[in-house]
Amino acid sequence: MLTKDSDRMLCEIYKHYLSRVECGTPKARAKDFGTPENWPAGLFSDWNQSDAYETLLELKRAGMIRVYLNRGFVLLDAAIVYMENRTANKISEGLDMAGKIKGAIPFL
Repeated sequence: MLTKDSDRMLCEIYKHYLSRVECGTPKARAKDFGTPENWPAGLFSDWNQSDAYETLLELKRAGMIRVYLNRGFVLLDAAIVYMENRTANKISEGLDMAGKIKGAIPFL
């Protein structure tokens, strides 16, 4: 499970990954954000630098990215699968919550 910040950051990263793939970059290279100097323009531009790094570490702990010593990172397959199924996951979570609410109300 991801925090709202880490989910938002993963969405930004995934958007750039898809853009790279659509431009013909091989997937293995498209997943690699090896050095901050080579990141796409605007990636994390609205983030405080220390908050951005902490959120990258959250994504690392969640198994979504591998972080390099230079603060670069690579997108892992788990992150791509998560993003591909994101909408389905949100719907499923909503239905689960609705079922719990219905079960908690005895007259429904």
